[in-house]
Amino acid sequence: MPLHASVLYYFDMVVRLGSMRQAADRLNVASSAINRQIINLENDIGSPLFERLPRGLRLTPAGEVLIRHVRDTLRNFDSALADIEDLRDLRKGVVAVAAVEGVAADFLPREISDFHKSYPGISFAVSIFESDKVLSMLRSNSADVGLMFNPPPRSGVKMEVSVPLRIGAIMSPNHPLAKRKAVRLAECKPYPLILPDITHPNRRWLNSILNYPNREVAPLASSNSFQLMRALSKYGFGIAFQTLVGIEEEIRNKDLTYVPLSDRSLKASVLAVISRGKSALSGPASLFVKALRDKVSRSWVAT
Repeated sequence: MPLHASVLYYFDMVVRLGSMRQAADRLNVASSAINRQIINLENDIGSPLFERLPRGLRLTPAGEVLIRHVRDTLRNFDSALADIEDLRDLRKGVVAVAAVEGVAADFLPREISDFHKSYPGISFAVSIFESDKVLSMLRSNSADVGLMFNPPPRSGVKMEVSVPLRIGAIMSPNHPLAKRKAVRLAECKPYPLILPDITHPNRRWLNSILNYPNREVAPLASSNSFQLMRALSKYGFGIAFQTLVGIEEEIRNKDLTYVPLSDRSLKASVLAVISRGKSALSGPASLFVKALRDKVSRSWVAT
């Protein structure tokens, strides 16, 4: 796929083979055509490029300088062709995603939909798991990309981006606390509460704060499904606790209200985009990771 003047290819081949005749045979052109091109090049430069020896051709100092430039030029062109070929490959492929339920309601489907507009040939295989399973899928190379909250350190995966998100109380817009700009957990105690079940890590820190001082708080409902807890809050059943991730649509539609928790002892929940750490990602997976990285960095802050 020649883009540069043919003399560059002729010159490079003559240098490689040390003979215009052999270069002509290799390139399937007349040796007189190569000789004429080389002579014209020498005239343009104003210096001989070869010493004509009985047993072949040898580069002059000027030829040594020129061949370095020629080969850099041709090498850069080959690299450009490889990049173009990579772009062709990005038109199709499958990205395997493992994610926790919290991002499956709104954030992840919205990002996949936006990505599809730019790369319609790329498809997705999305699996929803608990956090431990998301990590194991990435460690075993069964998934390319993962989304989860609070990944443990040194978990055998690559951290692409993470952002701390403030946890809030979510409730029906008609709830007595819905107009507050911030609320403490203690202020939520008098109202019906919807808590993660005892298997979820969030339940432990909620209990440690809600049960202080020595007052056991019994939730009106508990569940291992954040989708169910959000729905119960939406229908006025009680107050649940989570970040804004997963309730974006309900907030937009004013079906739910999010009130940030102001407890100083409360740590932010970290949303992380992770990828497998043992092997390189495919082009499509790398593109999707970049899209997620850009969106998370741009959109989510601990407020």
